[in-house]
Amino acid sequence: MARFCRTLLIVSVLACAGLAQAEGHRWYLGSFTGQSLTFMGSQDPRTGNGLSLAHDFGPQARLRWGPLKGNLIGEAYYSITRSPGVRSTPPNSSVAWGLLAMARYRWTETDAPTTFIDVGWGLQMASRTTRDLPARLNSTPVVDLGVVMGREHERMLVAARFIHISNGGIVNKGEKNKGQNQLYLLVQVPF
Repeated sequence: MARFCRTLLIVSVLACAGLAQAEGHRWYLGSFTGQSLTFMGSQDPRTGNGLSLAHDFGPQARLRWGPLKGNLIGEAYYSITRSPGVRSTPPNSSVAWGLLAMARYRWTETDAPTTFIDVGWGLQMASRTTRDLPARLNSTPVVDLGVVMGREHERMLVAARFIHISNGGIVNKGEKNKGQNQLYLLVQVPF
């Protein structure tokens, strides 16, 4: 399964590279660090970090939200999370590969940095199950809220990312679908 995930990531990156020929479309290399939110229902106190590669496909008419143009963002990521263990679950670590599709909305107030919100959904394949995630393949709704550093020349994006990782109730039917809520600090640099 890990080989399948690596192959899927490589194919996705190559497909994005092939679509990136249009002027104005940007690539972003990112890094993130964070932890699970046990006060929001996650039982497993995980910490983690990772790397991401994202592509901005530009404005899409179907993503318009009132006066805001919505840019389609595709992102592939690799993350490692660690748990000190909880109840009968021993300490463990997990590696995950994920793909996200998001709409990015930007706005700028007078004399203020450009801010943005990303709203999207994706899939994640993990190397193992955990206390909160009884399946290795999970759904990942995501919301980012951030600022663009460098108004004239976008130098860096800094955002808080909330991601909910869950199997959507398709595993262990009839039982509570726990899921994992995670909060990350995300930094992306365009290239």
